[in-house]
Amino acid sequence: MSEVAEDDLFGFDSFVEDEEEVEAPQRRQRKPYREATIRPPSKLEASASMESIFAEDDFWEKTPLQDLYVTQKEVLQLKGSNGLKVIGTFDGGGGSLTGFAWSGWQDLMSVEFVEAARETLAANYPSFMVTPHEVKEAAEKVAAEMDLEVGVAKFKNGDLYVTPDTAKVVVTPEMKSKKRIIASSINWEETLTRIGGILSNEFRHRVTEAALEGRPRDHEIMPLWGDDVRALDPQAVLDFLGLERGELDGYEGSPPCKSFSTSGLREEGWGKILHYSDERSQRTDDLFLEFLRLLDGFYPKSFVAENVTGLGMGAAEIEVMQPLIDAFDDLGYTVQARVLHASDYNVPQRRSRLIFQGIRKDQIDQRTGEQAKPKWPSLSEVVYTCQDALDAAEEYNTEDYVKNASLEKYELGKIWKNLGHGASPENKAYQLVRCHPNLPVPTITATSAGNHAAAGPTHPHECRKFSIPEYRYLFSFPKDYKFTGTIEQQGERMGRSVPAYMMKQIADCVADVLLNSETREDG
Repeated sequence: MSEVAEDDLFGFDSFVEDEEEVEAPQRRQRKPYREATIRPPSKLEASASMESIFAEDDFWEKTPLQDLYVTQKEVLQLKGSNGLKVIGTFDGGGGSLTGFAWSGWQDLMSVEFVEAARETLAANYPSFMVTPHEVKEAAEKVAAEMDLEVGVAKFKNGDLYVTPDTAKVVVTPEMKSKKRIIASSINWEETLTRIGGILSNEFRHRVTEAALEGRPRDHEIMPLWGDDVRALDPQAVLDFLGLERGELDGYEGSPPCKSFSTSGLREEGWGKILHYSDERSQRTDDLFLEFLRLLDGFYPKSFVAENVTGLGMGAAEIEVMQPLIDAFDDLGYTVQARVLHASDYNVPQRRSRLIFQGIRKDQIDQRTGEQAKPKWPSLSEVVYTCQDALDAAEEYNTEDYVKNASLEKYELGKIWKNLGHGASPENKAYQLVRCHPNLPVPTITATSAGNHAAAGPTHPHECRKFSIPEYRYLFSFPKDYKFTGTIEQQGERMGRSVPAYMMKQIADCVADVLLNSETREDG
């Protein structure tokens, strides 16, 4: 277990192990089966084997995970109990959002453009959904009011054509001087660029207003904004929620990390449209700019942003991360960034994430009279292991869950049977791990959890991947949290998530800072 020193704001000296998102393995030509070469155990694994001697003793007293992690019903009872209000973006299946609710924050709104993820959020939280189709209808209505042409712009023989649903219309120079063109898809990045300038901001504001018009204004019923975050106007959201700029207590988000993963394209993929979650495609390397835009618009008292540790490495650290920190400072926030390891915070998984935390500079700590600063959770005194998660999940496991996780019909199953606890092959399927029962599991990615044929962490005693109830504990979600869709989609949702219990502890710290601070009035 590693600890980041108090004065180490970034924590990049800490050891980071295989936490990044891994793409599905490409198919290779079939070759005759050959035995996998097994790497020797690490010092950590050897130590864990020695510690297993004491496994039945009370050498380490710790609360069983089934008692530490609450139910989703209890999370909903806790939601709003500390009086603080937060808006979440890029919420995925709800790891960060659930962590804040678990901590007592009131989640006022969630933004998530992947339909399968939104359905998971809707299955767990009282909410209403604003679908991409409804946003498109609102955009077309506003476009007509603003005299904007809806269609797909194309060039032919030097003339600009607009292709609506029914006919082709030539846009004359006179029309071009009066109208701007929006895409009928709606592709928001392209649309806002076409409209341009102040007019694009007005368009976005009016579309957000129109899409939320007539919806319930009840803080207990959370809006789920289902379209691109680029379509969202912060002032229109605040107006809908009945808040002034600067009133919101917190803003959290996890902009997609694919462009910064050390296992991905890195800078080669910057500026390109990338496929995401087998459902939608978009550019992702600029989404932190959208986070900044909304942060400026909401101007909350605090914010938390999460990403992969690769954002702080190589070109990304110089070209993306440091400018981000400078931008946060320019917007009026005291910011710190640290690499946190989930296994240090009561999560049975060695998952590392880069966490940004900012406190608005006008927040004064009532205990010291000084400017309030970010606060970080203390390291846990105990370590939760793979076996702890398996024991806790046993009551939720079913025969179908276990059967669906089997590796018996895959070549991975043959390799697995030759592995010892904690071991991996070194010459093929090297990401396959037969987890050690007395250690936290290695990082579980969306690919390894959502694709049974992909190498990744596996059950220590049975020739299979983990079941959905086991994944739920390994990612520290409430023990009855509902994941919708197929088994593969449920695994993928968790593989992309922030560990909920780790985020709860971060949210606890931010709440402590705000509840013991007051806003300094200018002048």
